[in-house]
Amino acid sequence: TASVCHGHPQNAPDSRQTKWQYPSVPRDDSIIDQKFGVSWSDPYRALEDLSDPSTTKFIDAQNDLTQQFLASDQLHEEIHSRVAQVVHREEKSTPTHHGDYFYFNKNSGLQNHSVYYVSKDLNPQTAEVFFDPNKLSEDGTVGVRNYFFSKSGNYVAYTVVTNGSDWSQIQYMTTPQVTDNIIKHGESEVINWVAVYGAYWTHDDRGFFYSRYPQRGSGEANGKDTSLRANHSVYYHLIGTSQDDDILVFTCRDPAYMARSYVTSDGQFLVVWSDIMRVMKLGQDGSFSPDKEFQDFPMITRENDSLIPTGGTHFYFLTNRNAPRKKIIKLDIANPDQGTVDVVPQHQDAIIEDVWVVRHTVFVIKYMRSVTHILALHDFARPDQPSKYINIDEKDKISIPSISSQKDDDFFFFSTSSYQNTGAVYRHTFHSSMSMDGTLDVVWRNKLSIPPMVDTVVEQEWFASKDGTQIPMFIYRRAADRAKQGSKIPCILSGYGAFGITRMPSFSPLFYTWVQHLDGMVAAVNLRGGGAFGDAWHDQGRKEKKQNTIDDFISASEALEEMGYTTADRIGAMGRSAGGYLVAAALNQAPERFGAVSSTVGAYDMLKFFQFTGGSRWIHKHTFGDPDVKSEFLALHKLSPYHNISDDAKIKYPPVLVTAGDNDDRLPPFHSYKYISQLQHIRGSMDDSPFLLKVYKNTGHGDVMPVSVSIEQSADKLTFLS
Repeated sequence: TASVCHGHPQNAPDSRQTKWQYPSVPRDDSIIDQKFGVSWSDPYRALEDLSDPSTTKFIDAQNDLTQQFLASDQLHEEIHSRVAQVVHREEKSTPTHHGDYFYFNKNSGLQNHSVYYVSKDLNPQTAEVFFDPNKLSEDGTVGVRNYFFSKSGNYVAYTVVTNGSDWSQIQYMTTPQVTDNIIKHGESEVINWVAVYGAYWTHDDRGFFYSRYPQRGSGEANGKDTSLRANHSVYYHLIGTSQDDDILVFTCRDPAYMARSYVTSDGQFLVVWSDIMRVMKLGQDGSFSPDKEFQDFPMITRENDSLIPTGGTHFYFLTNRNAPRKKIIKLDIANPDQGTVDVVPQHQDAIIEDVWVVRHTVFVIKYMRSVTHILALHDFARPDQPSKYINIDEKDKISIPSISSQKDDDFFFFSTSSYQNTGAVYRHTFHSSMSMDGTLDVVWRNKLSIPPMVDTVVEQEWFASKDGTQIPMFIYRRAADRAKQGSKIPCILSGYGAFGITRMPSFSPLFYTWVQHLDGMVAAVNLRGGGAFGDAWHDQGRKEKKQNTIDDFISASEALEEMGYTTADRIGAMGRSAGGYLVAAALNQAPERFGAVSSTVGAYDMLKFFQFTGGSRWIHKHTFGDPDVKSEFLALHKLSPYHNISDDAKIKYPPVLVTAGDNDDRLPPFHSYKYISQLQHIRGSMDDSPFLLKVYKNTGHGDVMPVSVSIEQSADKLTFLS
């Protein structure tokens, strides 16, 4: 029977002060920083140098200790096998339609990366391999983040990623539609210094726009380069020419923003977003001319608006202006002085998450209500017609992770997912050009290779946070494990609560293995700071109000005990990225509320995060706050996990596992290195609990990761908690 860990294996190494012989880490207590009359130390600053041999030695020593702990658990290999069984299933993605062909990803089970297939009729039996990223490297450390097709469907650009970095290279090739002048993988020129965004083709098929940072040094982009990234710029690349000849289109001087480009669906305009929207007219044939100038639209901002690709001079946007649950507006860019017009008002109790366009004038609107997705269709050419909701025959509480549509098609695709099932892919086809009615067909279902061992249920529970605010959380458990007085069900308590992002019900091999094979339950909390109930919900958990997010998470632990599901010592707090910060901050404030903590790729030094890689953008997104603003700095100082580890010997910290990727350039891994070193130093002599670090080599923040590493990470966390 699984239980949240309470100690260490019997053969754990001894030390002078504690049962754990932690690696020796150089510490410099003379490093003192000051701001707004506050002083604080940064004794492990040397670990910020990721290329220093002593940092590599530190990583190896920490990994050796953690691996010894995990290997000593007789369940480790069995758990790894269980996770692999869950992952080992054929899975196909939501198709996309370009030109005469459909494209989709398929993974046969344990391939490190999904293979990209092409088909004329979406028959998986006759579909052919278009591109196999597994051939890019033997160990899976090189993969593809995304594919970007030209309007004609003749060309596709793709972003190649190495070691999970946010840096990528753009390459391109022709598709099966092209029979002359065929370009295969590896035959195109390579575009370097690209981060996050992809390629957006002009409709004349002569080239594409892309965004990049300035070249640093003489080498290629390196994920271990943690310096602040600035001067993000849009360039135009003419295919068949060197990147050195690319045309600079726009540069964003504020490091808090990035510059993103779009080509409108009719090919007539280039749109660039940074702080505001800028639009450039392209040629009638979609061609780009560098002598054209941008028109600024300061009333449309990155902060509030996102473009819906409809074409023409009437631009449509999803906005939160005077609409905390969001609405759709339009602006005639030929007559901007007329202002914006509401097209789809905000819903009374649901949030518009995203919008796609199909059949020329139909919006496919993804709403979120009570942390479950619903789909609606709205014809903006016939505003008097009511929106039509799509009835999805799914028994579970679902999310809709992906939607795929083309403006000129009379059909679109979408996928579903839930905690209990890997989901399905649907195709909605309109009956006629005048009707909103259509046929909904299952394209394929992604099924587990092994049947579930027990029946499970998912319920949404509500509880009161510290200030009385009602907070929802999903409970995923075995059907037989009902709440009752004295229950001690091992529980993973998961949270995020940042950037207005909502964690929806979705399939997780880790959660599935925990519930099905380790007798556990999962509580996934929709914390303030996320986006579960619109802008107001986000606002209540950011900047000076970030404490609310942590209070919500601690209150969730208390509520699980009050509801009769479990006890504090059986609760394992789990979070990644901003969720990693969350669980570490909650640990400092209420260590007695958790039996163990698993924190992945987290942010822990909140007084310096803005000085590295893309950290300044977190200020722009207003989640953590600006350390240069006194009130926001003081809030950060109070919550920063690295700076607030308790030195009170009267309290006890539970076991902690911190995991990181050594090539993570979104949130540099030295956050994890410094935090675990401080935790081991302060608490190592006070607690019997292990405080461990596992660094996964040649991986980044978590995307474009080999399946083998994903399985290893899940198995390590489950072993630690079991």
